[in-house]
Amino acid sequence: MKTKKLTEVLERIEAWPPEAQNALADFALDLDAGFKAGDYEPTPEELAGIDRGLRDAAEGRFATPQQVEAAFAKFMTVCATSVRFDDHTMWVDLTDGRTLGAPLAWFPRLLCATPAEREQVELSRVGLHWETLDEDISIASLLSGHAGTNRAARRSTELDALADEALAEHRAGGSSAV
Repeated sequence: MKTKKLTEVLERIEAWPPEAQNALADFALDLDAGFKAGDYEPTPEELAGIDRGLRDAAEGRFATPQQVEAAFAKFMTVCATSVRFDDHTMWVDLTDGRTLGAPLAWFPRLLCATPAEREQVELSRVGLHWETLDEDISIASLLSGHAGTNRAARRSTELDALADEALAEHRAGGSSAV
């Protein structure tokens, strides 16, 4: 028996590139083997890696943004090629030919930004970045369709209030930024 959520995910995965499908299948098989084997016993190499990571963290050594991007790049085969906006939507063109649309309401900082600020986007292998807006959006979250719901849970009430204020001002005819 499959849950509704698993069924929905499996339908989405059918559109993934073959390499990504195989990577997920390998992960699922490893997970399945773990369920059948009982408690997981890490290898000596895995334990050494955990110890190294804990030591590095205790000493304040963390991965650079470039190292994080390189790690994600191994698993992300789809990247953004361009971004454009209309009055209510952000449109992201991808390397595989798809175009994703996401409501600006999902991203209060973009919703409140001027068109010139929105155009200052930096594209990377893992997502979109607006330095002046302090906004980052991953391609993975856009592909999952949960970019707005995940972000909404993390947004502060201050940003929510700002977006509500800007939207109210726009509806009253006082601003063209929204």
